[in-house]
Amino acid sequence: MKKTIKVLVALLLVCAIPFSLIAQEGFTKRSLNYIRSGPGIYFQLKDKLLRNQKVTILEEKKNWVKVRYDKSEVGWMSKNSLSMIRSKRSYADRFLNVTASKKVSRIGMSAAVKAFGEKIGRVEDRELDRIVDQMHSGFSQSDYERFKLPLEKHLKRSRGSSVYRMELKLQPKSDILSQSNMGAAIAAKIINHYGLVDDARLSEYLNLMSAALTEHTRFYDIPFYVFILDSEELNGFACPGGFICITKGLIESCSDESELAAVIAHEMGHILLGHGAHEMEKRKPQIKAESAFAELDQETDGYSEDEHEMDEMIMDMYDRIVRKRLLKYEFEADNISAVILANAGYDAEAIIRMIQTMNLNQADKPDHYEFDSEFFSPDEMHLRLNQVSYFVKSNYAALTKGLRLQKRFEVMVK
Repeated sequence: MKKTIKVLVALLLVCAIPFSLIAQEGFTKRSLNYIRSGPGIYFQLKDKLLRNQKVTILEEKKNWVKVRYDKSEVGWMSKNSLSMIRSKRSYADRFLNVTASKKVSRIGMSAAVKAFGEKIGRVEDRELDRIVDQMHSGFSQSDYERFKLPLEKHLKRSRGSSVYRMELKLQPKSDILSQSNMGAAIAAKIINHYGLVDDARLSEYLNLMSAALTEHTRFYDIPFYVFILDSEELNGFACPGGFICITKGLIESCSDESELAAVIAHEMGHILLGHGAHEMEKRKPQIKAESAFAELDQETDGYSEDEHEMDEMIMDMYDRIVRKRLLKYEFEADNISAVILANAGYDAEAIIRMIQTMNLNQADKPDHYEFDSEFFSPDEMHLRLNQVSYFVKSNYAALTKGLRLQKRFEVMVK
């Protein structure tokens, strides 16, 4: 009898760990919450849930939880999207109630993005389709694990260094996921202007890099999409919703993978801080988003004042993205880039080298840049260089430098 009791107690103790998670109920806490087919950013997008939708927790794996929702649907969501209590509604919720489609099929996503594309002028369907294709596709877990292997090995060796890792303590100034359709349309307009480099291998390389850059931050679950513009300029654009456009010329100006990662991390910084979405934040009180857009399949008889207001806001946002940013914004994005690089295992000094490269490029072409208000002056570039150099050298010791991965970069880019 005593032996039977001991066996039963042992079984109960073994089962207690998973049962502590099974059947707990929670709520989605973001304006828009992504459900994926597996526990990782690289798994296929399966569904979208609005705020305060009830879910049942089935399993936990690192920063992800498997949940049941809508009675019988099952998928994975990040812990960032989960709350044990209902949360307050926000402006983005009212906006999403009428503009966001829960459809994550290619057709559903395409319709949602094209609705915004019509608001910012002529954008070719072909460019919008390319954006949607990348939103809907992904990469395999094995490819991602293979890509990040050297970075993970380096991080494992570097643990214990008090200066190597720095927590990225910032709160996004806007709900990034809720802006994905708008950001996709703006990115499509930029691509329409420059043209897109059609190189699937290089594109996957950049997007694997973007996933690796955020894995060790609190933004591990935000998808960033990187597109290559067909231009020799040294330029990059950060659009709301996680869309990054960088020119072929800027990629080719890099000398190793850490410098290319610095470019991507810099644009991530702009998105995380909501620099491109500043106009939306400023004009919130003026816009009654509940009636700004009709449902995608609903016919409307007229064009309301609110819709005109929303159109103007989207165009203002587009103009803000393609024009020269405030120097203050560049300082912030440069510093965030250094932190993201170091936390991912890359050399944090790569952002310093990239600013030096861009400064030299402008010096070599004075006629092109001297009177062009779209680019920073040499004095402004020197200010950026001095600021980020001080930041990096103050926070990261020379003995804990990260990886440059020059050989892999040369195979993929050169």
